[in-house]
Amino acid sequence: MISQQQKVVLARAEVHSSQLLLIDEGTSAIDQAASQVILHELFKSKRTVVLIAHNLPAKERALFDRELALTA
Repeated sequence: MISQQQKVVLARAEVHSSQLLLIDEGTSAIDQAASQVILHELFKSKRTVVLIAHNLPAKERALFDRELALTA
């Protein structure tokens, strides 16, 4: 189930008409099925989506065009 705070953040992202959407751990507390639905909805727009995540499942990673891995 999506937390209330995450719902607010994702709804706010839809209200603003920015061409860039930066999401920091936006799907971390959401189950994989709900994450897939949210990401598919976000990708329906023409904006660029940058998602920062630590343990993004391969199924969700496959939705993106590019992946950058930062290591220490």
